[in-house]
Amino acid sequence: MLAVGIVGLVFGVVASLAGADGGAVGYDVSFPQCNQPFPTGGAFAIVGVNAGLPFSPNPCLGTGDGPSELQWAGAAAQLYANTADPGPLRSSHWPNGQTTPQQCNTAATPGADTVSCAYDYGWNAMQDSYQDAVNAYISIGLIPTGSTRTPGANTWWLDVEAANSWETSPANNVAALQGGVDFLKSVGVTSIGFYAPTSDWQTITGGSTQFAAYPFWVPGAASLADAQSRCLGSGVNGGPVSLVQFPQGPLSADTTCVQRPTLAFAGAPQTLPVGKASGPLVVQLSQAASTPVTVAFFSTSAGGRFATTAAGPWTASLTLVVPAGAAQTPTFYYTDATAGTAILTGSAPGYTAATQTETITAAVCVAPPQHDHGVEIAVADTHRAAATMTLRRQVVARLRGLKLRVLIERDTCTDYEVAITGFPARSVAINLLHRLRPHFHRAALERH
Repeated sequence: MLAVGIVGLVFGVVASLAGADGGAVGYDVSFPQCNQPFPTGGAFAIVGVNAGLPFSPNPCLGTGDGPSELQWAGAAAQLYANTADPGPLRSSHWPNGQTTPQQCNTAATPGADTVSCAYDYGWNAMQDSYQDAVNAYISIGLIPTGSTRTPGANTWWLDVEAANSWETSPANNVAALQGGVDFLKSVGVTSIGFYAPTSDWQTITGGSTQFAAYPFWVPGAASLADAQSRCLGSGVNGGPVSLVQFPQGPLSADTTCVQRPTLAFAGAPQTLPVGKASGPLVVQLSQAASTPVTVAFFSTSAGGRFATTAAGPWTASLTLVVPAGAAQTPTFYYTDATAGTAILTGSAPGYTAATQTETITAAVCVAPPQHDHGVEIAVADTHRAAATMTLRRQVVARLRGLKLRVLIERDTCTDYEVAITGFPARSVAINLLHRLRPHFHRAALERH
């Protein structure tokens, strides 16, 4: 984590900073805070293990360059480690020839710039960071000399930032992160999460969701209120947001996120014609309601309407109440006057909203039957009703004095035809066709 983001992320609960959502608020420290005063009153703490890079210990983690940050944080401190994937040309720690946990540039698997090599690099870097933490615990007397494990199963955060060295291959970078995760699991760490600015995660991992099962620590909120608002939704890794960082005076504070219960549509998205009612819809709660829950529904489509029965009455929004002890809304229905897609949303105070996209198709057209008018002249086809009316008036003007009919017929669902009928004989129609052709070039003789 960059110094500006680290200036104090130890988690210490301060009563005046208690989050409105019930989350604890605190700070962290790392190497930029060496010999600086420690925050006080914290319930828990996060401490940086590295000096900004893998394979470089924080000089203030244990005893050494000033007061021990780990001593201040305690045995149950949360820890974070810098991650990287510099590739074989930029690292003196590249695992050439390593055979476990994966093979890197061996006779059996030649090539130094591979996914397996990146995995081994990530594994080795996290192994080194973990050993730095063990050494620091030994130096402050919390575990005996010769120990190979930290005093407890600390929570570990993997710091993923563009300030460190990364390859241009997202696959290799993701493999390095996976190697780090897998090493921590191998030593019994059960709580692992990620910290990363959004743009850095996108650049480094290609927006990977491979780590969506792991919690996320969000940087960059502007205030406590802003931090609390960012607890909603998912982190850029796809995982749940667990912590959010925000400035607090000269420190960089954080709030924990209390995970809200969720709402979710019970069925699959539907496809329905314009003006037709959907099948029954239901939104489920992630847990039974302890008190009545009011769920409000609305659509992104201006033509969208809701109702509690398939026959209506229909309204632009709908409110349903889930009674205490129930875990889903009453059934409701949706219709839309506009073809396209409509995003339906169900929201309730204290819940993560439910969304579902419905597809609205244009009304199906059935072509009208053709009627037998005998011999007729088809003057022209058009695709617009207004143009058809104009064409009919032009034809009528040419037929003054003739006892003939000018009809507008539907050829298909989208085409109109202007036709002349009522001819006493085919020869009369042929003569008129010759007279009309200079004015209506597409005129043709037909018989229905």
